[in-house]
Amino acid sequence: MTNRRISPWVQVFVVSAVLRIIAALAWNQPNESVDAWGYDVMARNLLNTGTLSVKLEPPFVPSGYREPGYPAFVAACYLLIGVHPMGAVIIQSILGTFGVVLFAVLVVRLTGRSDRWLVWLSVPVALAMPWVSSAGWAELMREDLVQTLLLGVILLTDWLARRKRASWWHAAVPGALVGAGMLVKATFAVVLPVIAVIWLAAMRKKAVVALAAATAVAGVVVAPWLLRNYVLFGQPALACTKGLILYQHSGQPDRLDGLEAEYRQLAHELASRWPDAGPYSLPDGYGLETHDGWCHFCHVFWQTIVDREKLQPERADVILYRIAKQDAFRDPGRYLATTASNVSFYLTGGLVGGRPTPAQVAARRGAFRRVFHAVRPVAILALEALAVAGLLLFRRSPLAWALMLTAAETILGNSIVSAGHWRYRATADVLLAVLAMAALAQVVGHYLSRPAMEEH
Repeated sequence: MTNRRISPWVQVFVVSAVLRIIAALAWNQPNESVDAWGYDVMARNLLNTGTLSVKLEPPFVPSGYREPGYPAFVAACYLLIGVHPMGAVIIQSILGTFGVVLFAVLVVRLTGRSDRWLVWLSVPVALAMPWVSSAGWAELMREDLVQTLLLGVILLTDWLARRKRASWWHAAVPGALVGAGMLVKATFAVVLPVIAVIWLAAMRKKAVVALAAATAVAGVVVAPWLLRNYVLFGQPALACTKGLILYQHSGQPDRLDGLEAEYRQLAHELASRWPDAGPYSLPDGYGLETHDGWCHFCHVFWQTIVDREKLQPERADVILYRIAKQDAFRDPGRYLATTASNVSFYLTGGLVGGRPTPAQVAARRGAFRRVFHAVRPVAILALEALAVAGLLLFRRSPLAWALMLTAAETILGNSIVSAGHWRYRATADVLLAVLAMAALAQVVGHYLSRPAMEEH
């Protein structure tokens, strides 16, 4: 078959898949990070014992500290090909390639242009986006699948909005995908409010039944996991980390009065000898006044409770939650200030937010990392500026608003429920990139059409 007979979408899929697989094989470190290693352990335990556990040896007690979706995916890969982390990464790369195709489809849908150059220009942008957020797809990390799911849900949302009506069984599909996404990463829940805004604006009263169906189906998908965590740990949560998260935002180790006096005293003792607090001290020695030092201290405090009391992590998290909740009500400004710091850190590419600056981070890295950390803030700011330009150009399009609102809610949601790690903005970046590509396509298309106009 000649290239003219092969669909450009098939070409995009094949080329993207090959590039991703080559990159994964060249990297060949599927379990490099602590999180990737943890997913591998949970997948093995799920496959061997039927229990989602983070333990390396018996007893394999159940865990609720991570959402089950991604470990279940890795376990399914192991069941299919054997316990080979690199093989699971290859399967993930093939499935993630659908995200590249969906990215290009969304750019075409938004601009209304079907130019071949636009489709192919979208490919390297889609492939590069995860790396902007330090969330590469060459290891066992969940952001890759979340990105593909998210793009698919937004495409379905826009398709139903354009139809001006959506029956309950049409709406059940994006609802089920939202539920599945929440089981992979809890902040996927931000998509539901965006779906509601887009459908209500496009369909008005006709959207009510569809929204109820989508919400109900998403609830049915996540309900068994929430019930399981409530029965086992007393936390009806997608991830039993609310105590650690709240303490990172509002904890005060110098406050010794109030609930859990024994553990408050423990936090005070750890803080008084920080950063040399036993075996958990931070290699870089950041003080408690820095964001990185404080987040590490919170994890040390939580781990110390686990080790000292021989508790499950989920039970220690409940103790931390009681302390942090009281501190949050006493000083709500601390919680809001931490959240605002996370937001500013995300939006400025790390230039603002009380963390080590990109220059400070780069000074501790190799040559490639130094260049990367120097360029990333510029790339993020340019991406956000182009995305805003894309929203202004296509402000009448529900799709443009779906992309921007979901990206904004993703950044805000992760600022509220996390310590602000770079990779947590990965799914926001890919949505902003669609808008940015659409804005660039309008400029390029305008200049390409000028010679034809001048000839006439």
